Amino acid sequence: MKSIISLLITVILLAGCSRSLDSKIEDMVAAKNQWQEVSYGRAYRFDLETQIGPSRVSRSYEAMPGRDSLSQADEVTSIKALFNAAFDSLKDSESEVDVKYDEQYGYPVEVSITKPNRVDANMTITVKALMFVEDASMSTAEK
Repeated sequence: MKSIISLLITVILLAGCSRSLDSKIEDMVAAKNQWQEVSYGRAYRFDLETQIGPSRVSRSYEAMPGRDSLSQADEVTSIKALFNAAFDSLKDSESEVDVKYDEQYGYPVEVSITKPNRVDANMTITVKALMFVEDASMSTAEK
């Protein structure tokens, strides 16, 4: 059911988009559906590295099922929030966005956002060492 709703929303959004944007949104919807299927009801941990211009910040997060992380307005504290931030950037006509997805789980492993008309407006968000909590003794999901 969620997949059908996501597909309908995507079709509506794609009505006025360029082909390049269309394919990026389609890729994101497919990846998000894959992530939702794999992660539903599961806790996970991940490290997030954010680089804006020359500044780089790394933080670790843990997401629990059924609980949205409390965060400041623009802070990414979960994979769901990362999908939302990437989607919002795709809708911004002044941004060039490139998203790379994990092949096995579908989450964004890297989101690069460039605003060509602004100085020092390049941002890259990278997910590292994602693992499901129950799989903590196993290798990470990162490729």
